[in-house]
Amino acid sequence: KPLVVPLFFFVSGYFAPSSLRRKGRASFLRSNAMRMGGVFLVFWLVFNPCMQFFGASLVRPTMYSPSYFPTSPHTWFLLWLLVF
Repeated sequence: KPLVVPLFFFVSGYFAPSSLRRKGRASFLRSNAMRMGGVFLVFWLVFNPCMQFFGASLVRPTMYSPSYFPTSPHTWFLLWLLVF
């Protein structure tokens, strides 16, 4: 299992230069931002709060204050692909 995530990053980095050459810098950045950034934002703003709410309702903690601080535990790799 520790090999799977680095393999995904390797494959992404392997195909990035050819895509960059084919599309050009502006189109490459725009398409990646729309494809990965859109998915990241939808999860961050919609699905993550739902998962926190349903998780708290299933566990029913005794001292629970419903607040939301956006995190990205399930889509951290999309954020890193966007950064690099």
